Amino acid sequence: MIRIVIFGDSIAYGAYDKEGGWTRRLENLLRERTTADPGYRYHIHNFSIPGDTTEWLLKRFESEVRGVIEQRTADGTKENRKIIFIFAVGINDSKVAHKSGKSLVSVEEFRKNIQKLIEEAKRYSSNVVFVGLTSVDEKKLEPITSPFGYVYKNGNIKTFEDTIKDVCEKFKVHFIPVFKRFAANGHEELLEDGIHPNSFGHQKIFEIVKDFLIENGLV
Repeated sequence: MIRIVIFGDSIAYGAYDKEGGWTRRLENLLRERTTADPGYRYHIHNFSIPGDTTEWLLKRFESEVRGVIEQRTADGTKENRKIIFIFAVGINDSKVAHKSGKSLVSVEEFRKNIQKLIEEAKRYSSNVVFVGLTSVDEKKLEPITSPFGYVYKNGNIKTFEDTIKDVCEKFKVHFIPVFKRFAANGHEELLEDGIHPNSFGHQKIFEIVKDFLIENGLV
């Protein structure tokens, strides 16, 4: 049994998509493979929470993973399993204060949090994957978010994705770049409300993630 454990925010949760987001699409793909080949056994645990940040994720990571680790087979014996961690978090960390323009989470602190997540995940598996961040429609989004004191800026989001990439390279874990491919060729059409992908956007992320996982022999 191979268990894929996903940690992320509202985008990984599947918000604004009637099909359940890119994570549900991945789950459906693996379910089809399992049905076609009984020896191909995958199960997805999606622990994504809307609004999540790396700081909040670090606080709940251990308890969420423990539940997966302690699962047993029908006869009560410990299950022989392989775990793949997929992290899709960071866009909420990247938001900036509307008035000052400063990041609510510094790049330095974000870097430390990504490193801690990798260190925690490696205690249970060598298969760790980070998914990059999606771009936003700033013009559509700013009137909605600025009254709350923060906004999302593509420049800052890209900086945070680059930070994830740098840390992943340093600690030799997988990184899936998303920002440039999502932003290319009219990304506004891939967004529901300026930040959350619509069904077309989730399909785009799914294809990027799926291709990477297959090319790297993870699924």
